[in-house]
Amino acid sequence: MKKFTDSNAFSLLVILIIAVCFAVGASLLLKSVGTATVTKATEFVLPERAFLGINYDFVPQVGVRVFQVVPGTPAETSGIRRGDIIKQIDDLDVLLLEDIANSIAAKQPGDTIKLKILRNKKILEVSAILIARPPKK
Repeated sequence: MKKFTDSNAFSLLVILIIAVCFAVGASLLLKSVGTATVTKATEFVLPERAFLGINYDFVPQVGVRVFQVVPGTPAETSGIRRGDIIKQIDDLDVLLLEDIANSIAAKQPGDTIKLKILRNKKILEVSAILIARPPKK
């Protein structure tokens, strides 16, 4: 007869957890699909995402350039302008478009970010308090 060990117990626990998750998930899916309603148990709410309020593009040999500052956003309040080149966010060099997106995505509404921007051949430092991303119109 096979001896029962801790690794066997762990394997059984993992299988049990997977089975329970599958059963609960399938039950909720059938409820929502079968009745075409959404219950509290099946609601999916995305967390609030941080928002600065700029649109930007990549300019070869220059860097990441702001081509739009959304009115009424932290970007406008902090003094960021169209044409600014973003060199750093929170002491991290900005070399690619993804550097900005990833830096902001790692933050929460209410967090403060520091930016170093290039404007008229001068480096400026600005800070902005991020807000929650407004709903799409």
